[in-house]
Amino acid sequence: MGNLVVLPGSHREQYFDPYDTHESVPGEQIVRLRKGAMTVIHSSIWHRVEPNERDVIRKNIFYAYCPTWVTAADRLSSDPAWLETLSREQRIIMRSYDHAYHNAKPPASEFPLFLDRETGSDRDPDAYRDHVELHRRKRTTWAERKKARAATPTS
Repeated sequence: MGNLVVLPGSHREQYFDPYDTHESVPGEQIVRLRKGAMTVIHSSIWHRVEPNERDVIRKNIFYAYCPTWVTAADRLSSDPAWLETLSREQRIIMRSYDHAYHNAKPPASEFPLFLDRETGSDRDPDAYRDHVELHRRKRTTWAERKKARAATPTS
């Protein structure tokens, strides 16, 4: 009946391979709530919806709590001439989009926010398989790279 399905603990992983599918995964749990009930989950938890094969129409409301800079305040778009004076990163932070939903979930072209300082690359080499879209990838931070280099034995 269109129930929410989650995989407990999946939000603790940087990337969960089945995230880009609607397939069942081992360990998933179907969340069955009474009519009018509400549930709160971490937004990064793997989830999907079961097919609704009944005649009853099911309505869901999804509300995301995000940092204030993610949502629009007094406008959805800014003056295009002014935006051209900004760097790529500044334009992305300003979230000047024609589609309101892009303020909470920017288009894939806006990922990642920052390119690698040394290489200008938009992805970390060998961190994800090729099919994983950029907007699904978590970038390795400077501190994480430094820690990994320190842990790598030198010959």
